[in-house]
Amino acid sequence: MEERLCEAFERREPLELDGEAVRADVIARLVTAPHEEGRRRSFQLSGAEITGDLDLSDCAVPVPVHLEGCRFDGEVLLHDARAARIHLDSCEVTAIRAARLRCEGPLALSHLREVGHIDLEDARTAGDLVLTGSRVHNDDNAVDLMGAQVDGDLIATGIDLAGTFFMAGAVVTGFLFLDEATLSSPGGMTVFAKVANIGLDVFAGSVRSDGELHFSGARVGGDVQLRDAEVEQPGDRAIDLCRAEVRGSVYLSDGFRCAGTVDIRHAAISGQLRLDEGEISEPAGDVAIALDWSDVTDGVEALEAPEVTGFVNLVGTRIGGAFRLCGARLHGRGGLAVNAFGASFGTGFRLERATRVTEQVSLANCTINGDVMLDGIDAVVVNLNNCAVTGDVSLTAATLTNSGAKALGIANSEISGDVLLDGMRVVGGLRLTGNKVGGDLDLHTSSLEGPGGGEHVAYFADTTVEGAIWANQEFRCTGSMRVVNVVTPHATFAGAELTSPGTVALTMSSMTADNLVLADVSVDGGVALTSSTVAHVLRMTAATVTGGALREDLDELGAFSLNLTGTSVGRRIDLGRSEFRRKVVLTDATVGDLRFDGAVLGGDCALDAARLKAGVLRLLPGEAPAGSVHLANAQVDLLLDRADAWPVGSEIDLSGFAYSRLGTGMTLRQRLDWLARATPKFAPGPYEQLATCLTAAGNDDDARAVRLAAVRRSYQQWGARGTLARTGHLLRRAWGGVQDLVLGYGYRSARAVVLFVFLWIAGGAAFALGSGPCLSGGAAEPGPCPVKADEHPTWDPFLYALDLLIPLLDLGHEKAWDVVGPSKAVMWVLMVSGWVLATAIIAAASRTLRRG
Repeated sequence: MEERLCEAFERREPLELDGEAVRADVIARLVTAPHEEGRRRSFQLSGAEITGDLDLSDCAVPVPVHLEGCRFDGEVLLHDARAARIHLDSCEVTAIRAARLRCEGPLALSHLREVGHIDLEDARTAGDLVLTGSRVHNDDNAVDLMGAQVDGDLIATGIDLAGTFFMAGAVVTGFLFLDEATLSSPGGMTVFAKVANIGLDVFAGSVRSDGELHFSGARVGGDVQLRDAEVEQPGDRAIDLCRAEVRGSVYLSDGFRCAGTVDIRHAAISGQLRLDEGEISEPAGDVAIALDWSDVTDGVEALEAPEVTGFVNLVGTRIGGAFRLCGARLHGRGGLAVNAFGASFGTGFRLERATRVTEQVSLANCTINGDVMLDGIDAVVVNLNNCAVTGDVSLTAATLTNSGAKALGIANSEISGDVLLDGMRVVGGLRLTGNKVGGDLDLHTSSLEGPGGGEHVAYFADTTVEGAIWANQEFRCTGSMRVVNVVTPHATFAGAELTSPGTVALTMSSMTADNLVLADVSVDGGVALTSSTVAHVLRMTAATVTGGALREDLDELGAFSLNLTGTSVGRRIDLGRSEFRRKVVLTDATVGDLRFDGAVLGGDCALDAARLKAGVLRLLPGEAPAGSVHLANAQVDLLLDRADAWPVGSEIDLSGFAYSRLGTGMTLRQRLDWLARATPKFAPGPYEQLATCLTAAGNDDDARAVRLAAVRRSYQQWGARGTLARTGHLLRRAWGGVQDLVLGYGYRSARAVVLFVFLWIAGGAAFALGSGPCLSGGAAEPGPCPVKADEHPTWDPFLYALDLLIPLLDLGHEKAWDVVGPSKAVMWVLMVSGWVLATAIIAAASRTLRRG
């Protein structure tokens, strides 16, 4: 048999045997023997039973060796050998030991059976290293390629390996093929390629690995392909690409399944990390994919529904493209599903197409060039803190459910585009604080349901929105909403439905806006806009507000529908056609034009506008207010009202109310009735204010009528109780009646003249007809008898009457004549009337001087 082998070798022919035995030392002698130059030979043997170790250590094997289907009862030893080319195909061998082998061509160890160990430490091949289909089982390193160099491809397609494929520090100038391999090292490493250098791609598609694939610090010149791979290392690290450098992309996709953590920390990937249809579960701890401090140039992407159990960690990660997962299922752990801290994203962060997330998506201290797109996401919590976003932040049609706590938080972030929350449904809290938004904040058609426990369902604070705030078109909020120190050109809640029964549904304080629209809102609760500035228009028309109570520092301020305390509106507040079932508060507010056209004002106190400052107050409600109206110390340039604009049977407080002009909606009688209802206990201020306004308008007669009515009421006002006080009051009223009769308290001076002339003429006529003749001295003389017969003026009944009527002026007639009989009575009537007239005139003059 050995002779046949030698002859075949000399004839350069293959020898096919059928299990015949061949000594290994014969083979060694043949392949190591020198051969003549120019004679190219090869050693080809198949089907042999090779006895003994095939020991070629430290030998030069100048001829190609091809052994196929042979069975070795010993080992193949190639330590420090130098060979042209070696091919072992479908052989059964105990072990192959070829440390430091130098092979000038390919080294093929394919389809080997029952190999215990392949040692190629520090070996070098000038061609491919082929391990395709071999079965190597070992409790430790099954294949040892530490420090080896393959100047070609390393092909281990379909290899069946129990133990570790150990290639730390190995160099492969071509591809590494591990596709369809079956690797097993439970609890250990199936591939250990630390700091290995792979010149082109790593193909591990459809690999089945029961153990860790370890490529930490490795350099890969192309892609790492793990499509349809299955890696099992539950509760531990399953794939290690820490500090690896991948010049292409990493594919954990297309049916990729991994039980264990994928560790890609501090790695550099020049292409993408693809996760399409990948599944990662049972991680070590809570982290499923660790990308901390990694650099992924072209992005992390999955266009087809990946599923991850555990969270994706992106601490300090730099992603040059987008982080984009579509239709993903992210089952977070430890309260997190995605944790991006200090990360940067070159073209956005996207979780799209009905991605479902069971824990928090957290982006903190991140720089995002592009959009944050979470449209249609179904998640628990989304947080964006201290981030810079050059595009939009969008959660259009998203669903966030975190009952009892915050569901969406955007804090201390600068967003160059829009914040799009339209169509979103939130069960839990919504918090936007300390942000700067370059575009719009859009909440239209969204639905917010509060977390309960006294928390606000929506809280916007210390935020600037350079576009507009849109919370209209069927925006729904169940629970209270608070807006504090927000600056925006335009905010609208038109058509919104806000529900927070018994409390304040919408609170806005220290807000700055050009325009604010709450038209057609339906509010079950109160609306407060306090200490705010609206440059142009606040429009709240056709709204329905039930009212609610506000508590501050445990002091209940009372229930109200609308509270605009301390707010300044530059042009107009329009509350037309709105229904306010509790009071409207405008205390200390400032506005150009305040309109209540067609409004309904309800509550025990319908309107509290103390210290209001308004250019125009259009108090023209659709019906009389149901409760009291307070305008104490308010200042209005033009008051437009009508008789039924004021409550009947409820308090009207006009103390200190100042207005410069009045509309024509009320007659003077209605104005006086208005003042009478406003001052059930007489106060002169409102009357004087009305009179002053009428005087300024040129209505002097009406102004005098108002002042006359004020004086009349002052004399009719009851004072203190008691018999003595009552008597004094009756006397005062009587005296007032005299003044009113005589000259209308000084406002009807013509009446005093008429009365004076009447008394003068009547008295003069009475004296002319009823006095005398005087029979003193025996001769009849006309008129009464003189007091002094030798010293008296000529009798003139009209001068005598005039002297009686003017008590402070002596015309020399009163004391010169002594009337008797009926004329005596006339004298007393004229004297008393004169004093009454004089006193009334003095009182009126004094009142006029005081008024002046």
